[in-house]
Order: sequence, then C-alpha cells, then structure tokens
Amino acid sequence: MVNPELQAKIIHKQQERKESFAKLKAECILNERAINITQLSVEELARGLKSRELSATEVLKAYTAKALEVTEKFNCVTEFIPQALEWASKLDAIASNSNPIITGPLHGLPVAIKDDHDVEGMDTTMGFAKNLYKPVKESAVLVKILLKLGALPFVKTNVPQSIFSNGSDNPIFGTSLNCLNAKLSPAGSSSGGAVFATGSDLGGSLRTPAHFHGICSLRPTVNRLSEKGVVQCLPKVDGQRGVPGIIAANAKTLAFVWKAITENNIQNQFDPLAVPIPWNENIFSSKDQLKIGYFTSLPLFPAFEDTRKTVLAAKDAFASKGHKIMEFQMPDDFNYMNAIVNLLSSDRGQHLKQMFEGEPISYCVADLVESFRNPEQVEAKSSGTRREQILSYAARCGADVKTAGDLWDMIYEKRAITQDLLKRMDEAGLDLILSPAFPFPAIKLHDTHALLSGAVYTMIWSFVNFPAGVVRFGTESEAGFQSYDDGGHFEFKLAKAAMSESAGMPINVQIIGRPFKEELVLRAMLELETYKISS
Repeated sequence: MVNPELQAKIIHKQQERKESFAKLKAECILNERAINITQLSVEELARGLKSRELSATEVLKAYTAKALEVTEKFNCVTEFIPQALEWASKLDAIASNSNPIITGPLHGLPVAIKDDHDVEGMDTTMGFAKNLYKPVKESAVLVKILLKLGALPFVKTNVPQSIFSNGSDNPIFGTSLNCLNAKLSPAGSSSGGAVFATGSDLGGSLRTPAHFHGICSLRPTVNRLSEKGVVQCLPKVDGQRGVPGIIAANAKTLAFVWKAITENNIQNQFDPLAVPIPWNENIFSSKDQLKIGYFTSLPLFPAFEDTRKTVLAAKDAFASKGHKIMEFQMPDDFNYMNAIVNLLSSDRGQHLKQMFEGEPISYCVADLVESFRNPEQVEAKSSGTRREQILSYAARCGADVKTAGDLWDMIYEKRAITQDLLKRMDEAGLDLILSPAFPFPAIKLHDTHALLSGAVYTMIWSFVNFPAGVVRFGTESEAGFQSYDDGGHFEFKLAKAAMSESAGMPINVQIIGRPFKEELVLRAMLELETYKISS
C-alpha cells in the first residue's frame, strides 16, 4: 500500500524539478561555442581553464546546457547542484588574469555526483520518497576533496530505487536509458556522468555501467577512498561494503583524477579512517614485466562468444607488450555466490523491507521486494536447481532468524575465500587477473532485474575486496550468440533473446589487482587503452 503522503512528496518534487530544468534551460544556451566546449578532451579543457581562454563559469553553463539536452533524451540527471554557479564564480575570482593561480589540478572541471553521495543542502534520496525534503548538513568527503582540488560538482545523477539493483529506475526521477542505445539499460547503480563522475560499487555498480557504455571505472579497495558521506544501501552489513569511486570516459582521465584525489593524503584532512596510502607514481609509471592470469568465463553465468574473444584479444595485447600470461583457474564461483548472497541477506531483508514500506515500487526492484515480502510464494515458484538455490534471496528471507554465530561463520568464510584467492595468486606469481566484466554487453531495458546474476564477474572481487577496473576492448558483433548453450535456464534464454538489440555495443574487460594496488590496475588499463587506440 503506497503512503499518500509519500506519493504527494514525489509529485511535488517532480514539479519542482520540471520548473528548475525550464529555468536553467533559459539561462544556459547550448550554442555553437558551448557545444565546442563540451566536445573538448579533459586535457584540452584543463588547458583552456588554466590559460584563461575559458572561465569556470562559461564551462559550467556549457555543461549545464548539455546536461539538460542529454537528460531530456536519457534521463540521467536528477537535480542540478544550486551552489555550482557560486563555486564557479569563486574559481574565476581566484584565477583572474591578474592573479594566474589555479585552485588545483581539477580546476573548473565539471563533475557529476551520484545520488548516494551527500551534497550539503540537498537530499540523498536513494530513490525513496521518505528521503525527500531532508537536506543533509555536510557534503561527502569525496565531494569536499573534489571542491578542494578545484572541480565543479554540478549535477546529481540517477540511481535505481535502493541502489540494490543492476537497473536504473525509481518512482521519483524515473528511468534512465543507455545513451548509446535508448532501447538498452544503462545498468546501475551509478547511472550518469560528465567529464567524470563519482559512483559507488557494492557488487559492480561502477564497473557494470562503465561496461554497458564502453567507458572506464575502478572499484577500489575499501577505505582507499573515503566512504564518509556516501550512503550505504545495506548500512549494517559490514562484511560487504559499497565503496565510492570514479567513472571516466577513458583510462587516462580516470588515472588523472585518481592521482589528484590520492596525492599527499589530502583525504586524511577530512577523514582519518581513509587509508593513508598516497598515489604511487613508481607503480603506475613502471615498465616492469607483469605476470597476468586470465579466464574467459564462469560456470554460474557463462560468457557469450564475443565477450570471451575480447578477453583473449586483451590477453594477446598484454603478451605483445612483453607481459607473461597464463590461464588462471578460478575456484568454484557457485560457492562464492552462495557466500555473497548469505551475507547480503543476513538480516532476512529487514532493512530493505523497512525502506520500501509505503513506497511505490520501481520495476527494477519489483522482484527483490517480492522476495522479502512474500518469500514463501517466491520459493514455491522455484524449480529448486542448485543455481536457483544459491541465488535465491527469498530462500534466505524466509529462513529462520540468524544467530550471532551464523554471522561469525559468514565472516570467517569470507576471510577464508579471500585468503584462498591470494594464495592462488601467490602460487602462480600473479600481479593481475584479466576477466570479463559481464557475460554480455548492454541488454534490454527491462531485463536487468532478471539477469542480476551476470554480476558474478564483478561481485566476487567486491566480496574479497580486491581493486578491479574495467576498460573497453571489444564490440559485440552478435556472431555466434544463437549457438550459446542456454542449458534450459530461464536467465540464459532471456540473455540470449536480449542479444538481438546488442550489436555494435561495447565490450569491456576487467582487470583485478591485489588489495591497495589501484595504481597497478590503472597502469594495465591504460596499456590496453593505448594498445587499442594505436592498433
């Protein structure tokens, strides 16, 4: 039953949003100069801002005009940040012609902020009406750092309701579409961008949207970037935390932003819990030979042919650069996913049940909500295969209440799985692992909720807390997808049918490193990107 007061809040917010967008559209015109500004590379934009050929205010207005146009088509922006124009004016006052000083390495660069990041004076909705009109008093540390470095946070971007989804739809701001093909999903839960954007990743929410759009992201080790002020979708599940991160158009920009954020431990000025590991240029710039393991598919959700071929092509590219390559045998991914789902459902869905109380439900989380509201009915429809048993959230929600001992067992199992993976890497002498980012490219808009288990390729690395980045290296041709062995599984058959719209969509590969070796992952991503551009 939808609470009428919450519904009224949604209607009011939607009207405010409409009026705000109309006002900004009249103030920020997408003329020829503005279009040219938005088409500049990050390097060109930074150079123009530094030389005073461009002002921060002019760039902000150009990006605002472009964001309005893009949102009209794809609905990626939820709100514009009111303070952005004031911030831009201050940057221009500091960097006047008579005072050639820039605030920092990100001076004047527009950045999009995911809705789960607190911005002072704004709501952090997570797609829930009950979070409307509750402005936060303090910005997330990552937002503070970006401002300190001179960046211009100017929009907040859309998320799936609760963020616990691989789609992007909520009752307040609606459905976001894939900007490469509006029939396809943008993935979730980080569903918007600018020159670069903040996001967060519990099980793939940075990497999967980047993969669906052929851009770059990096899921860091927990606390390498401060999570203070980034709202967790499951705040009490300490054994599986979402982490903030950055999405960018390419690996070069991603590394540039990462270096700026982590240099000189500036995070610790705002958050003493952020791990004080400054940017390591020696690791990032090293030309030393690496030993890289790879795998092309996982049994829980086998990858499609072009995805496998893309991983093999990336493997060959690394080999051509002198790196030592070997096939890596992953442990039982069924066991991994069982441990992950156990942990994520350890409260039997009680937190999410409370959050969804009285809320209208978006399509991308309808199955999830049904799982914890009516677990017995959901389970009764299951055919009871090992795969369904492992992936079933409803089975856990309908089970007996967990004890403290049960939770200890889960944490112990997580630790054992992590140590086992590190041991396997040690025994093989591996620096990195290369894998698919997802079993297929972007898929039909309304299929993501049913194909969530494809996230096994990203969720494993979140579970063991290894840094993992994604970079484009291939394109879907649809060659051979009809011969994909669906084994009679509903999800596999659905994915196969969904591939009919995926021709020409990008395919990313995933690069995984050891904990706190983000610079090495970024180095490898940049090597692949450079190879692809030059070949």
